[in-house]
Amino acid sequence: MFNIATSSAVFLTLSIAFIAEAADCPLVNIAGTYSFDLRTEKASSWYGVDGNYGCRKTGGTEFEGIKINPDGTMVGSTVIMSPGGRKSGIFGGRIESDNKPVQWEASAGDIEMKGTWVKGQLSGEFVQRFIEQRKEVECRGKVSGFKAGK
Repeated sequence: MFNIATSSAVFLTLSIAFIAEAADCPLVNIAGTYSFDLRTEKASSWYGVDGNYGCRKTGGTEFEGIKINPDGTMVGSTVIMSPGGRKSGIFGGRIESDNKPVQWEASAGDIEMKGTWVKGQLSGEFVQRFIEQRKEVECRGKVSGFKAGK
């Protein structure tokens, strides 16, 4: 009798896990609108004919931040991080909620980002590579964001 009860409990637990996996449902409530901020460590710059070039000290998304959908996709507006305030590209990424801690990766044009999500807070690192005035520039820094709404 103990074997039947134990195997039934194991079957029920595994069934719930398979249903959640089949439905591609994250087990953590990650969906919502998030603020999003980039801060360059050791921002470099040099002066060229057309003005100041190099790594911007701060950047972020153009409008209301980013949105994380219930399926883990991350979408957002344009990221502004290039020298002179040029737009780097449209933000897009994915959260993988099956891992602990929850991992995320995203990109926006010439910026690659990755990090963790914990209790409504995004944190991580970014790297941006571009050519300016025939010089290759690499900027590195920290990414942060907080859940701002549903």
